[in-house]
Amino acid sequence: MRKFKSIDPSSAATFGSELRRAREERRETLVNISKRTGIHFGQLSRFEAGDFKVVSANLQKYANFLRIPSPEADDNVIAQFQRYAARSPQHHAACKLIVEALEKLG
Repeated sequence: MRKFKSIDPSSAATFGSELRRAREERRETLVNISKRTGIHFGQLSRFEAGDFKVVSANLQKYANFLRIPSPEADDNVIAQFQRYAARSPQHHAACKLIVEALEKLG
């Protein structure tokens, strides 16, 4: 039996919002993505609502379809930083300030 990484409710809600934002930016519908990925649109909707407790194969598949690093990559600080930078122009600007501050540290 395959084990999946657990995810806390707050992180699930945040990641679900990222999924929805990415889908809406691409002007995709849940039904269309369901047809293209083979994942039931109801499950896609639950993912976007943050209604999941583990990073399942279907969640990873959906994240890959939208080209978003899945929470499975959260152990990787670089992937986590990239996810934050991609959230919005404000997040990107904040990440840029962090990088500039780190560069000043030497």
